[in-house]
Amino acid sequence: MRQFRYERQLLSADDLHRWLEFRGLDVECWLDYIRGVTLSAEEAAEEADVEEREIGHATWAHAVCSRTLERVGVRLAAHLAVADASSLPVVQAPLDADELDSLEVAYAGFSRGIDDTEARRELERRQVEWTRVEVRQVSCEDEQVIREVALCVRTDGRPLDDVVIDAGIPIEWRRLELQQVDDPLRGKLLGARVGELIGPLTRGSDHVLVEVLEKHLPSFDEPELAQRARACAFERALQGEVAERVCFDELP
Repeated sequence: MRQFRYERQLLSADDLHRWLEFRGLDVECWLDYIRGVTLSAEEAAEEADVEEREIGHATWAHAVCSRTLERVGVRLAAHLAVADASSLPVVQAPLDADELDSLEVAYAGFSRGIDDTEARRELERRQVEWTRVEVRQVSCEDEQVIREVALCVRTDGRPLDDVVIDAGIPIEWRRLELQQVDDPLRGKLLGARVGELIGPLTRGSDHVLVEVLEKHLPSFDEPELAQRARACAFERALQGEVAERVCFDELP
């Protein structure tokens, strides 16, 4: 309940009442929604015997409070922006089935119009965040232990595996993209060479060493990355059309 209000900046009771009233809801409907999303499956089944009118009210409350209606509106706005960019005849609400079909056709055509040149540019923009690394990581709350491990590897030339066995601490292997890594480790991984040992770094109460095993720059020759780049290029183009052609009302 508190999270719901904070996410929508409904910090006072008056704010909440105005928000609900504008959307045709009241506090009781809102509380029913909150209760509904916290019910277990068994509890929900026990309360399934309700009147059709109540179902209608509950459906509207859920659509509004869960932001499903908001997401549908944003998606419809994107379809309308694409339709306008494609010079389709202006449509007026409420939309009939034929008009909705036309919007979907225009949307699909817009998606197909994003060529690989744009997708390659998108991949270039994301070179850093999509760079993949394979690492081995050791962590310990005792900073002195981690410093001794680093010293044994760097000065004595001992393999990290052997040192951590002697130190009695676990070693973790990870494969990730740089966008999944927080600073300052992200910056250090970006500039690190394969085989380099990074750290000690502080992460919460732990002290961490990271050994770089492999680094892979993103390539359009990889089908999965090419598809991701196409999807991102489409989303960028779509948001550009929405920003240029759609004006969203500020709702209370």
